[in-house]
Parts: sequence; structure tokens; C-alpha cells
Amino acid sequence: MGDVKRRLGRIVWSFLLSSVACLASGAALATCTPTLPITAGSVPCYIKVQPIDVGTTVNGTVVYAPFNTTSQTGVPFNVDGSPSAGAPFSSTNLLGMSLPNNPTSPNPIGFVVDPASGQFPGDGVSTQWPRTNQHPVDVTRVLLNNIGVDLVWLQMATYLTPGLNGVNPSQNFTTLSVIVTPTGSGTSCTGFISGTTLTVTSCSGLAVYSVLSGGGIVGTSTTNPSGTFINALGTGSGGAGTYTVNISQTAGSATNPISINATSPL
Repeated sequence: MGDVKRRLGRIVWSFLLSSVACLASGAALATCTPTLPITAGSVPCYIKVQPIDVGTTVNGTVVYAPFNTTSQTGVPFNVDGSPSAGAPFSSTNLLGMSLPNNPTSPNPIGFVVDPASGQFPGDGVSTQWPRTNQHPVDVTRVLLNNIGVDLVWLQMATYLTPGLNGVNPSQNFTTLSVIVTPTGSGTSCTGFISGTTLTVTSCSGLAVYSVLSGGGIVGTSTTNPSGTFINALGTGSGGAGTYTVNISQTAGSATNPISINATSPL
């Protein structure tokens, strides 16, 4: 099983948990709230997972990163060179697509192993998977089954970063972007910002990631989705004092302080 950890480093995932639904009711996009306790063998909920493989262009040629050791062999691949994970697909149809037949695929998406032998795709024993007399199991799905949740793998989707030929150049799947989202009505403060230093003369309840607005403070935009927020404490620890903000700017001054609304982050 040592290679399982090695494969994990090569996987580019986007776990879009797009719906958690109750199988009993069949209501899409509904929250699954089964009656507790969940009886042994019962699987009342499911998760749809959309795995992605990220590619880029090298000298005009699209190159996709291998998402596991098996995909490097080139079998099976789509016409455009992207990995066809989970193929051959099953006859089960969801959202207009056939679902990966993960346990029998020579190129499975998640973690598949033969419990009897401990062998798995890419273990170097053979280029064929599954092998004669083997019974592979999608262990990711089986583990979730133990807590009453089923896992539905959608077909591998491929994306380029940045977008190909200028299409969607802001598309970036290699950098994790964290957006600070304000909640509630916030706290009224007085102070000013010079550069990245926020000086608060009157306030209470400030904290790291408090989102600031008002008086010319830089707000949210497509290039600045989090707006202005506190990213470090200075001399202040919730009240009057100095703080560091994430965007350099000038808002108010020592002689002309402004009213600032500070909202707790999500």
C-alpha cells in the first residue's frame, strides 16, 4: 500500500460536493438527514464528486498531469490526450453521462485495492488490472459506506491553466485562493488606514480576518474578492491600537478619522 501515498501526491482533485441528497426521498440538492441511528448496511446518503485533471500548454501542445501512476502509461486516454479515468464506463447514467466503473477500470480515480492480496493499480506486479482471480474494491467508497454515505464518481473533467489561446486567462487551478466572507451586521469603529496599517481609535471586538468597509476603504471586486480585512494584530487586540490590513491604501487620517464597519469573517 506504500504506493497509495505516492499516488496521492499526483492527484489533482476538485471535490465539488455539488449535492448531498437522501436516496430514500430522491430529492436532488437536498440535505441528507437520515433517521438515527443508521442501521448496519444502510446507506441513506450519497455524495457526488467531480474529479478534475489540470493541464497546461508546452510549446503549443496541451499536456495533462498524470493523476496517478497508471495514467502515465497512456491507457486509457481520451482523443485529446486527457486521461479517461474510470473507463470503461458503466451503463448507469447520471446528469447525462455514464459513470466510471471504478473497481474494474485499469485507470481508476480513487483508491482501489484487492483486499485478499493487497495489490492495487500501479504496484509494478503487472500492467493489467484487475488481474486474474482478483476482486478489486473501491476502498474510498467502501469506507464511506461504513458511515452510511455512498460515493458517486463523475467522469474526469479536464481544465487548462491558464485558459487556452486567451480563453478565460484568469482560470487558475494551481493556486489555492481563499476568500474571506463577512457575516452579520458588524461593529462600528473609528480610525484610519495608511499603507497597510490600520489605526483604531475607538472599537471593540476586532480580530484577524475582520472585514472592513466604509469611508473610502478598498472594497470587493473581481480582482479583490475579499475586500479589505485585518490579516495581523499590531498593538491592538480587539480594541484601540494598530492592525495590519491586506491591501495598501489611504482611508482617512489622524486628523480626519473615518467611521469603519468591521464585520466578523465566515
